[in-house]
Amino acid sequence: MKRILVPIDFSPSSGNALKYAVELGKYLETKLTILHCFPEESFNRKYDFGNKSYEKGVKKKLYEFFENYCKRGVEEIIIMAKEGGVAENIIAESNNSSLVVLSGNVTNTAFDRFLGKRSSTISSESKCPVLLIPPDVNYLKWEKIWHIKRNGNEKSIILPHLQKLKISSSLVEEKTFEQKKFISSLWKLMVNNWANQKADPAFEILIQEAKSHERIDLFILVSHQNSVFNKFLNDAAKHALFKNGIPALVIQNSVS
Repeated sequence: MKRILVPIDFSPSSGNALKYAVELGKYLETKLTILHCFPEESFNRKYDFGNKSYEKGVKKKLYEFFENYCKRGVEEIIIMAKEGGVAENIIAESNNSSLVVLSGNVTNTAFDRFLGKRSSTISSESKCPVLLIPPDVNYLKWEKIWHIKRNGNEKSIILPHLQKLKISSSLVEEKTFEQKKFISSLWKLMVNNWANQKADPAFEILIQEAKSHERIDLFILVSHQNSVFNKFLNDAAKHALFKNGIPALVIQNSVS
């Protein structure tokens, strides 16, 4: 299995995603690559490393960040610093990865701190699956998993990836928005509200209440068409799931 790629922006959210990725790496017996992308123009760069090259300064900062959050030796990871666009570099490096673990605030805009345009572009165009980690998730446990099915025979798409991630298919419940009968009160709320594009505080409270009685560890999405997928990711129902701390695994239809 190839390495797990973890983009780092030095925020607490990316530190949290890094800890999650380290635990996942232990479970999958796979090592990590951590990556920070920085602007091409020096006047846009956030840090000052004096006479040291910016790339070397970033790599040292990445190592210190890793040690601070994970308390493990440098031999466990590859440290990368790349000049240029964040999404472009992550997508390019995903060619050499088995999974991208993306923190909740890889972007800098409002819910974009969660899942904005950049994150959905990475999720759609990555060459390997992308695991989106909410800021407040600090444990790795995949015992209750939803596959939110939208289009055709997605089971054949996700099964090979479940095997690579050591997820038993018996743990995965398939959910559709066409359901009429419900065992899950949480999913009933999702279906009844999924088309709502407004930020409704009452709906989020209902989701939080339902989730307190029904633990979901992960949900799986298959991306098909980029623009449609972006709209799907950014509706109010998905916001509520993310805000309530449920990670999402995005599998691209074109990735084998």
